Amino acid sequence: MDKNTEKTIWIILYFSFTLIFLLLLYSSNENRVIIGFLSSLLIISVSIRLSILYPNPSKKYIGKFLIFVDLTVVYLIFAADTSGISILYTIIIIMDSIFFHSYTFSFLIIVLGYLSFIINKISTPSLYTNLGNISLSSVIALLGFVFLSSILYFLKEQIIQRSKLSNSMNEIEEKNIKLEKAYSKLKEHSEALEEMAALKERNRISRELHDTVGHTLTTVLVEIEAGKRLLIKDKPGGLDKITLAQEQVRKGLKDIRSSVTMMKEGKDLIEFIPSLKLILEDTKLHTDVKIQYDISLRKNIPKTYEKIIYNSLLEGITNGIKHGNAKEFIFKLYDSDENIFFYLEDKGLGSEDIILGFGLTNMKESVESVNGEFNLKYFREKGFIIEFILKEDLNL
Repeated sequence: MDKNTEKTIWIILYFSFTLIFLLLLYSSNENRVIIGFLSSLLIISVSIRLSILYPNPSKKYIGKFLIFVDLTVVYLIFAADTSGISILYTIIIIMDSIFFHSYTFSFLIIVLGYLSFIINKISTPSLYTNLGNISLSSVIALLGFVFLSSILYFLKEQIIQRSKLSNSMNEIEEKNIKLEKAYSKLKEHSEALEEMAALKERNRISRELHDTVGHTLTTVLVEIEAGKRLLIKDKPGGLDKITLAQEQVRKGLKDIRSSVTMMKEGKDLIEFIPSLKLILEDTKLHTDVKIQYDISLRKNIPKTYEKIIYNSLLEGITNGIKHGNAKEFIFKLYDSDENIFFYLEDKGLGSEDIILGFGLTNMKESVESVNGEFNLKYFREKGFIIEFILKEDLNL
């Protein structure tokens, strides 16, 4: 039972013992001092049980011993009491045993209480003249004890069931609180995932536009510069270069529109190997650079790998022309030993040191996001090499 119910029963027991004590003192003309002393012992005993022993389960066995002592004291009060009120002490002790101890122990106390009453009846028949002879009074007392005990047992069960129900309701409420907290965390996590997905998508689109538009604008810039130089010496040739640049701009705009449309529809932005060759041939046509390439893929590769390779080739050629002033490239793409090898070398200016910009950083992160191995090699006046290895994982 819960603490509040226990406290209520403690108050009832204290009040009952105190009330019986006062009634005995008021009703007993003889042996008042003895009855007062013995009743005081009962009150002290119940005080020790309720305030010290019962709250500590490891000391509850001492409380059982004190109940036996109390029954002995009550029997002595029976002998000194001429009013018969002391029988109420037995009822209070039975109540104590039922509410705070096991059914077996409380049944034993009921039996002992009944026997002490019968023994007292036999020894002092003048106190219970209105109960008739011994046999009849024993039956009446037995029925009274059974009825009273049944009520007390019923009350105990009701209290236990109510306590269990209260505990169950508290557990349900705690679970509801935990579920609400879990739902709140899940909602926060879901919102965070949505935000991360949106950020990832924005980054993906920015990479696509950076690679596509960046490459187009680089080739246009090279053609315009060549056209400006040719206009002085060879006007028709210069105009041809500017015309090619104009066509490249149109193609770039078309690519951007196509990319946005395909991203809306969730389609792939490229068809793989033909697009790689288109980049290489288109670059050769519009920039006057030489590109040697060898694409030797024997198997289909995951779409994720296709995007990484496509964007890396675009970025590598654009950087080589724009920053390295490269006039020659070597590109190799092949598979071997269940790995895919990417190799792009430019014969440009190179560098002794390099700081990764937006494009190279995205390239490195993309390769490493699929557990690939990424490597850069660069030397002053000897060019720049981008190479990486992707494992053949068809589950991507």
